[in-house]
Amino acid sequence: RTRSASSSVVGSCMDGSGNGAGRIQDEDRAVVSRILRRIREAAESDFALDSRCLVTRPVLDRFLQECWDAVACHGPGHDLHRAKNWDWSGVVWWRIKYSYKWQPSGLTWVDDKIQQIPICEAACDCLPNSLFCPVVEQAYRGSCDVDEIVERVRAVLRTGKAVVVKPTHGSECLAVVVLNSDSSPEVVRASVVDALQAQAERSESWLQVSRPHGVIVMELYDSGPASCPMTVAPWKIPLELKVQTFFGKIIGATLRAYPWQVVVEHDGVPHRWRCGEFGFPQGSFRKHPPRSWRKKWGDMPDTVFKLLKQHLESDWDFIARNSVCIAERAGLDELRLDWYLGDARLGPRLGELTYIGGADVMVQPFQTQLCDCWVYGHMLRSHGAIELHGPDAGLKKYWKRWREQHRRFVSATASGHT
Repeated sequence: RTRSASSSVVGSCMDGSGNGAGRIQDEDRAVVSRILRRIREAAESDFALDSRCLVTRPVLDRFLQECWDAVACHGPGHDLHRAKNWDWSGVVWWRIKYSYKWQPSGLTWVDDKIQQIPICEAACDCLPNSLFCPVVEQAYRGSCDVDEIVERVRAVLRTGKAVVVKPTHGSECLAVVVLNSDSSPEVVRASVVDALQAQAERSESWLQVSRPHGVIVMELYDSGPASCPMTVAPWKIPLELKVQTFFGKIIGATLRAYPWQVVVEHDGVPHRWRCGEFGFPQGSFRKHPPRSWRKKWGDMPDTVFKLLKQHLESDWDFIARNSVCIAERAGLDELRLDWYLGDARLGPRLGELTYIGGADVMVQPFQTQLCDCWVYGHMLRSHGAIELHGPDAGLKKYWKRWREQHRRFVSATASGHT
């Protein structure tokens, strides 16, 4: 497949005859089938996990037991995958909760925006330039002089460049502020202080909450015509591609602004969801995305999708190669890498890494498969376990059903159906 030829057609393909609807559904199903197969292949790969990441057998047994209890409380015959916590979002929620008991101090660099930079660039030592946007200033609270930081930032602003100020910890645009030459000294100082004092939400994993507070100031990435428009301030954001790796392999990517409307396959081919069964196409959001998201973003403009395809044509090989290098260096079961696209001066740049988070951006057809294959991948790496020999009969019953489901999946994907 070529990236341009395999991409979905922009705009509506519905011709009113019914043939268009069937073709659109077939296209969506084919994409879903390929990504589901890729997820399973990643779980079965020989990727070596970091020992601090590998879920131990007792912990995995505990997770499976909680899943089985959730099924059991609904009575016999209840669909396993409708049970509480039995999808990818549920897995991530469970791992966030478990991280406070686990506390893997050796992995905290993944959620530290200062430590990420040298580690990621060392993993990609073939690069001539930095992976990240140019850093203006970075410092941790308690070991920095706020006045000096403010003065350095103002010196850059006076050259006409815009910068973004953000804390070294936290997510969801926590205390992120964009500054330009019109920003007053008071605003600059307040943004630096707010970043240093920002508190990560307790709903985040221990890896984020435990990080020392700091601030990092970078030059602003400008995607130009490819920027994603917003209906509220700041009115637009860069074209941000969230590349998801799973056991060291890229399984797909989504856009930050439109995660439920477009997906990029592991070979860099973008696909715009058209059938409401799989995604949330233009003008047909149904229950998702959330109402607040709809108010901010609305539908993805055709120009954004067109420019996305163009940038993937030229930059995907670079993005994919370095994403895999970083994932292999990290040795994590899953890792998301957020890339900026569209800036003619900077080219593609890595924004940040995300570990144990952001599960809701995966559309529903992938939620169950990611959950199953996360369990499966850890089972294969936990002493090559293929059976549960514990005393709990519920777990044995669950495991038997789980294996049967995966046999059906292998048979269905081999015949081209899902």
